[in-house]
Amino acid sequence: MKLTGIFITIVICLSLLLGGCVEQASPSPAPAPEPVKPPTTPTVPSAPVEQPVYKHSELVTYALELINRDREANGLAPITLGSNMATQKHAEERLANEYGSHWGIDGLKPYMRYTLAGGENYEAENGFFTETIWYGGRDPSYRRDPKEMLEQAQQGLMASPGHRKNILDKWHKKVNLGIAYDNERLDLVQQFEGDYIDFSDPPSISGSILSVTGEVTLGTIENISLYYDPLPQPLSPDQLDAPPYDYAYGLGEDIGTILPPLPPGLYYIDLLPTDVIATTWDTNPDGLFTIKADISKMLELGEGVYTVVVWVETDGEFVAISNYSIFIQQQSGH
Repeated sequence: MKLTGIFITIVICLSLLLGGCVEQASPSPAPAPEPVKPPTTPTVPSAPVEQPVYKHSELVTYALELINRDREANGLAPITLGSNMATQKHAEERLANEYGSHWGIDGLKPYMRYTLAGGENYEAENGFFTETIWYGGRDPSYRRDPKEMLEQAQQGLMASPGHRKNILDKWHKKVNLGIAYDNERLDLVQQFEGDYIDFSDPPSISGSILSVTGEVTLGTIENISLYYDPLPQPLSPDQLDAPPYDYAYGLGEDIGTILPPLPPGLYYIDLLPTDVIATTWDTNPDGLFTIKADISKMLELGEGVYTVVVWVETDGEFVAISNYSIFIQQQSGH
């Protein structure tokens, strides 16, 4: 008889000492996760059966259905499948190297990968990894149904407050899904995004001038924030499973805000030393915009990754609609 352990989200239980296998599951960290108490009754599977074979596209469709099931159950509109491939590469890398971090072996954070793969809007990533740990010898006939593993992943993420909040964010429009698996393990990456900004030219830094042009389809632009990360450095799987890489990710250091110029006779009060007044701030009711600013004092940090966050106001709410990363190395933009 083969005993299995309990499917667990954040707290991992490996309490079975008899021969057999333990199916272990854990989500990648999200902001402010809270431990979930595991069930106390192990499950005992029936005799091995031949598991169905699925195309990758079938699993992606099923994972999207699970997300929309939970969104609709909570009164939210369904989202559609995105086309950014950074998530699939990240899931494959995590499975192959057996780590669970949001960072990659190349040191990139999710929003950096998203930008390099063509993303323009904001992104917010969830991750989940499930594996089978053997005791008393591996059963070569053992197979896990990947759809069941996806169900386990979705249940685990919904049981974790930070991941659940991400899944149920009302502003999400799309999700990019990465799914990598073998007979006993599955890695799922969900990278949610909006669909509220379209850059006519990618944001760029030339000399000390930041230029951002395009169109927004949500609200009106209030300001632009810049965040800084040092240039990414390669990381080993062991590093990725240890602090600070085994926890939630952020946008780096907040290094300043670009504000619109005020009409003649009006002035900002209590400006921070890092705040910058734009030299060009052209916006119109159709959503088209051109914004330029001298960010020389923000660039004093030198080489690194400068992430552009465009903030809009809509119905009294402030929403970040982009996480676009500009790579500066030897004073040249990427």
